[in-house]
Amino acid sequence: MGKQNEDLDAFRDALLLKYYDIVHDKMGIIRPKMGNEINVIFSQMSVPLLLTSQECRVKMMENGEFIGKFLGEAYCDYAPLCPETSKNLENLGKVRTKSELESNTIVVEFKKFMLNSRYGILEVGDLKNNELILRLRECGECCGLPVFKDMSCLFILGMFKSFFVKLLGKKIEAMESKCKGRGDEFCEFVLKLTND
Repeated sequence: MGKQNEDLDAFRDALLLKYYDIVHDKMGIIRPKMGNEINVIFSQMSVPLLLTSQECRVKMMENGEFIGKFLGEAYCDYAPLCPETSKNLENLGKVRTKSELESNTIVVEFKKFMLNSRYGILEVGDLKNNELILRLRECGECCGLPVFKDMSCLFILGMFKSFFVKLLGKKIEAMESKCKGRGDEFCEFVLKLTND
């Protein structure tokens, strides 16, 4: 188990550097002939499974939660090495307004990550009454699909939930309240912060 944990830590460190490169748009070309982008339709091919299988829906959410937790833990683990990140992490738990949240460096970097990795254009919709509302325009999980009745952005929902659980140190109930794939103007995610 020790070697496996060391490998996982090394992998996490390498991915954190990639996250930094994505945030600062310094990724470089990974695939010399194909480039770095993958047509979004490949990731969207899982949507029919999501619509018909509760097990697939749960797994998609769990995968997003894993990534969100991973990114949140990276900030928490590395914050002591960078005084500015440490200060922003501390301040993140104290924000009370949308403008305070939008100006926090960690949120600014996360928005850049979402944009530069082509997940979508992340906006802070609002922050009030212990609810954080995030909007994602041009969502990579559902944008361009035929309109259907169910919400489909479970991976992103799970990622948002776990990322902010780790950073804020609070339990969060999360739901997708609007979905481009359902015909809405954008995808909207409501993260209700609880004191449990």
